[in-house]
Amino acid sequence: MSSAKRLALKNQLASQAGISRKSAPIRLLIGRVVVLLIWGAHDAVARWRCQAVVLCVFAVAAALLCTGLTCQQIGYWKDDETLWSHALAVTEDNDFANHNLGAAYFNQAWR
Repeated sequence: MSSAKRLALKNQLASQAGISRKSAPIRLLIGRVVVLLIWGAHDAVARWRCQAVVLCVFAVAAALLCTGLTCQQIGYWKDDETLWSHALAVTEDNDFANHNLGAAYFNQAWR
């Protein structure tokens, strides 16, 4: 497979997944920073006497953060129109989301 075909395939897959090619490096960087922070926190807390309490506090804080983010995301999954409209708002050139938003409008017209 030529490099041009490979790049076109990567762009198509990223578009279908709703991932902007411009935001992929930023997401990768954020993931690496999170892993670095987790391992750094583990090494820092390993020498503390009350490490179980500190780790529990951080675990509860992380769970509360995830709960809040989940509540925010649930609003986008209310119906197909809301979901695909949001996908188009946060991505570029997303043919998959355009198609599905059109299908949602079509299905809504037939109800």
